[in-house]
Amino acid sequence: MRNSQVSFFIIIGLLLVVILCLAFILFDNYSISATTEVSPVSYYISSCLQSVSEEAVWYMGIVGGELNPTEFIIVGNNNITVYRKKPVNTEYYLNSMIKSRVLDCIDHNQITKMGFKIFNSSDIVINSYVFNKTVQIRMEYSISLESVDSIIRLDNFMTSIDVPLGTFIEFGSSIARKIGAYDISTDCGEYDIDGLTNVYITDHNSTHKLVKIINYKTYYDKYHRSFVFNFGVENAQLLGNCA
Repeated sequence: MRNSQVSFFIIIGLLLVVILCLAFILFDNYSISATTEVSPVSYYISSCLQSVSEEAVWYMGIVGGELNPTEFIIVGNNNITVYRKKPVNTEYYLNSMIKSRVLDCIDHNQITKMGFKIFNSSDIVINSYVFNKTVQIRMEYSISLESVDSIIRLDNFMTSIDVPLGTFIEFGSSIARKIGAYDISTDCGEYDIDGLTNVYITDHNSTHKLVKIINYKTYYDKYHRSFVFNFGVENAQLLGNCA
């Protein structure tokens, strides 16, 4: 009797092990299938974030890192930020600009054409982080999708734009603090990043100068265009170039 009970429990134990193994295999295969199935949607959303972030970062360079600045000089169709001692809060403006553009870029109709039904999506929250040689963008966005045989949720997307925006903002703040005559050509080594950065100063009017910093490294690396950073300074005695 005791031997039969032991055998019974051994058989039950083996059956449980087999059931657990089968469940694990089936779940693992389902996860791989679901991930493969949803990859076009993930790529589509990530591509939107990448493209609009790149354009926003480049535009921030053109205008000096601030949207609608209170003090500016007009160059072409752009209001170029005039720098004082305090650096501008570029991350705040990037968040606003990227969110506005990514909302226009992500088209739910395109996702539906891929064979998915959207039954839930969250608001978009953008957090930008400007570092010396890169800008990182994190998008908090959750979207739940339903296909013929699965329900999948995607959330949180990230991208990075490899440009020296943070360094150039610090350059602008440093140059704006110069008092009296300052020949920028005496410090070209300080401003030349990777041996591929030029600085040009031109007269804008009798009191303001336009400073243009051009980084050519971005052209050769992967973007096929140079990163330009403009800003104005109220210093009629600023002169020189680094080229």
